[in-house]
Amino acid sequence: MRNKEFDNVFKIEENHFWFINKRRIVDFYLKKYYKDGLILDSACGTGRDIKDLKDAIGMDYSFDGLLLAYNYCKSLVNGDANFLPFKDKTFSIIFSFDLIQHKSIDIDKVLREYNRVLKKGGYVFLNLPMFNFLYSNHDNVVETSKRFSTRDFKIFKSYGFTIKEKSFWNFLFFLPIIFYRKVISNFLSYDEYSDVRPLKPSMNKVFDRLFKFEFFLFKMGFIPVGVSSFVVLSKQVDL
Repeated sequence: MRNKEFDNVFKIEENHFWFINKRRIVDFYLKKYYKDGLILDSACGTGRDIKDLKDAIGMDYSFDGLLLAYNYCKSLVNGDANFLPFKDKTFSIIFSFDLIQHKSIDIDKVLREYNRVLKKGGYVFLNLPMFNFLYSNHDNVVETSKRFSTRDFKIFKSYGFTIKEKSFWNFLFFLPIIFYRKVISNFLSYDEYSDVRPLKPSMNKVFDRLFKFEFFLFKMGFIPVGVSSFVVLSKQVDL
């Protein structure tokens, strides 16, 4: 992700409805799967996702991201997810949020590294952008090389993982986002910022209420499609 995008995210993520809902999902699965041990956020960015986790380490390739992350977490490492600077079987859970689609990532190397540093029976929490037809300037700005389909998920088995959970999210905005990215954006000048923007408090409040309803559907397993997908992998074997 471009360095100025870290600043953009840092300014708004505390109260922005999208980030709040992502944290709801993460917390939901942590309560379900986390017992003890270290958690690694393998591309922590601004560090907000591990703010409230005492046994967490944040790692990022960007020093700009780490400087912002220091506001939330003091256990930080500068590192590359392709070559994780940790010993074998160190972590119980790895966060990998909007990372493995990144242009700088070799998926084969990263998944092998996740297997190596994760304890057997440990988990990887993945947040992934879905559907290549949604690729837009937003993806270009955050340096996305591809968006995923559910068919792509079969790759995880080759790296010793089984899928424990998978669900779409950002369902309620799915059609509006298609319209914006495929129609409206064609009439706009090139913008070097992502779709993540400040909102008027009243609008953000309305969207947050919508996402609270979507989160209820998420927990019930009633999300048929979405802009993103959240996947929980469980490590079954060492490579």
